[in-house]
This record gives sequence, C-alpha cells and structure tokens, in this order.
Amino acid sequence: MAAECPNGSVPWKAIYGEGEFVLRPPLFESQIRAAKAARRVDPVRLEAAARDYARARVAALEEAERRQREMGAAAGGAEAAGAGAGVVAAGPVPSSMVAAAAPVAAAAAPAAAAAADGPPLPAGWASATAPSGKTYYYHTQTQKRVWRRPTAETPTS
Repeated sequence: MAAECPNGSVPWKAIYGEGEFVLRPPLFESQIRAAKAARRVDPVRLEAAARDYARARVAALEEAERRQREMGAAAGGAEAAGAGAGVVAAGPVPSSMVAAAAPVAAAAAPAAAAAADGPPLPAGWASATAPSGKTYYYHTQTQKRVWRRPTAETPTS
C-alpha cells in the first residue's frame, strides 16, 4: 500500500489500531520462563481433579435418577405399574448433560450394540444412551421417552 501512496495519507492507525503503535516494555528471558512455568500443568493434580469431578458428576446423576424415581412413584402410584411405567419426562436435554454423557456413551457402546441385536424398533422410535449409561427410547415426532423397549402397541402421546 505504501508504494501506491507516495504522500503518506494511508490511515495506518485506523487500519491496524492504536495499540499497534504503542511502545511496549522489553521482555526478558526470566519473565518468559516464569510465564511458561505458570502455565505448566501438574499431571498429578490434574488427574486428582478429574477423578474428583467424575465422582461428583456420578453422584449428581445418581441423585437426579433417585429424585426422578421418587417423583414417578409419588405421581403414579398404581398408575406407575400400568401403562405409564418407564416414561421419562419429555423436553430438551441440557447441553451440560450431553457433554458429560460423551465418556459414558463411549463406555456404554457394548450395551448399545447388544440392544441393537434385538428386534428392530417400531417405526418412528429411536434409541439413545442416558448420561448414566442406560439405554432409553424416544419417539422421533412426539419426543416421548421411555426406558422400556417400545413395541408396536406402545402409545406415542
């Protein structure tokens, strides 16, 4: 651009910003080493933190399942033993649960493969794996979710 502009009217500060034309203090090798050391990760502490997080996550998921079972038992009573048994509340799955489910889903792949060996699902039904590793089934149009493998007679609403 400078070759095309002999009179110096190029707005360099507007193009690159004011910060590019400010002098910065010198950086010394000791400062660079200190910054690298601060960013270095201790693998032992990282592994311990990951283990603690995994334990807390499993405990939270177990607690959520326990609450869901209690709510189902309280809401249904005798009805839970009938047609309403195994129904999971419909609605979107939070993205935090989807992210947490990735390692569990990988570990549950053999169980999913075993479930796939059974008879094919009725039209409109699909299977998925919950964060706990358990397989559940959902109707693709109504988003109804059930824990038990659906049959052609399973209601979709």
